[in-house]
Order: sequence, then C-alpha cells, then structure tokens
Amino acid sequence: MTKEEYLNRLNELLKDENIENADEILEEVKQKYDLGKMAGLEDDEIIEDIGSPEEVLGRNKKAHIDVKTLDIEIADVFSSDIEFRERDENGIDIRLSKDLKDKMTVNVTDDKITIKPINKMNHYRVSRSSEICIEYGPNIDFNNVSLYTVSGDGEIEKIKCNSVKVETVSGDFDIDYLEAESVVLKTVSGDIDVSTLKAKVCTISTVSGDVGIDSGNITSLVASTISGDIDVCAAVKTSKCSKISGDITINNIEE
Repeated sequence: MTKEEYLNRLNELLKDENIENADEILEEVKQKYDLGKMAGLEDDEIIEDIGSPEEVLGRNKKAHIDVKTLDIEIADVFSSDIEFRERDENGIDIRLSKDLKDKMTVNVTDDKITIKPINKMNHYRVSRSSEICIEYGPNIDFNNVSLYTVSGDGEIEKIKCNSVKVETVSGDFDIDYLEAESVVLKTVSGDIDVSTLKAKVCTISTVSGDVGIDSGNITSLVASTISGDIDVCAAVKTSKCSKISGDITINNIEE
C-alpha cells in the first residue's frame, strides 16, 4: 500500500464514521508518514509502525456502549492517569488523550473492553502527561475490573463488581468506593487509599508503598508488606498478615 492509498483509505473510514477531527487526524498521520520516509523506512515499515487505517480509526473512535454487564481491563505503561467515574447518562464512554492514540489500542466486544499498549515499537512516541478516562451510566454493571499502571495516578469514584484488581508500580490511587466479592490491591512504591471498601476476600500486597482503608467491611483479609505501611479501619472478620519492616494496623471497627 502506497502513502496515497493509505491516506485515501483512512480518509474514507474517518468520513464513514463521522469523526469530528478527521482533518487533524489525517494531517498528524501524514506527518508521521513523512518522518518515516525521512528516516529511510519503506512503506510497509511505516504502516506497521503507525498501524493500519482500521487501527488508526479504532484509536480515534470514542467507544460508546449502551448495554449491560462488562469486564474492563486497562494495562498502561505510559504513565497515564486513569479516571473512573459515574455519570447520569446511560452507556459508557472511553476517552484517551491525544498522545495515547498511537500507543494504546481500545478493543470493544459485547462483554469486555480492553485498553492496552500496541505490541510493536513506535518511532513517534512522545513523553507528556496523558489520561485514560472512563465514564459510565446507571445502566452499566461491571463483572471483572483490572487496572494496571506503572507511574500514572488513578482516581476512582465508584466500582461495584464481582472482582477488581488495582495494581501500580509507583503511581498513587485514590478510590472513593469499592465493592466486590474479591479485591486485590497491589503496589510496589505507590500509595493506594480507599475511603470505603466492601469485600468478601481482600488481598493487599506492597513493597514500600502505603495502603490505607478508611471504612467498610471485609470477611477475609490477607495483607503482606516488606517496608510499606498498611492501615485498615474496617469490620474485618478474619485476617492473615505478614511483614518484614513495615507496619500492618487493623482497627476492627464495626459499621
């Protein structure tokens, strides 16, 4: 596929989907194509790097779903901030900041949304603040939620589902409300703070980051730390804790 064929195909797809900023997307892709040529790359190498016209469309098309129970998985390695919040309008919208459009892919099926890095080297990556935003309405329920970030921060208003896993290397997570059968909170050096947590099984693991839970109830708690502190203020029925030099404090407060 030549440059002209590539751009024509992309233009057709953007028009068919009524993408508002189609001209801006085309110009950005054209610039990347030209940079690839200047670097001595062949057409197929440039297309492999940028992605097919269909992949470019998918990265620039806002995902909107009006249905049911979903799994959602976010695996970010680009220091993006993750926002997860409720709204009054039905459906769910996934928005990625502009600089993530050529780094992440959004895959939407009938029952799952996956946001993850494109599995190839990208010559045009830039380093800047980026964001992944999830807004969902009252008709959306979640089954399994998995959130992973390297150094980006996370803000979660409310998650109620079957199972949830929040994992961070050095980013901080602030969570207002978390309710699930199974909850996993895992951090290396970032902090995780939860205002209210309700879970049958909650597993907390940290190396040097701090984890705090302000209220809620937990049937079974498993907590481990190397040097970070874990502070749980909630109604805890059973607990199993292990530590090396960090502190684990459980203030068993009945609601």
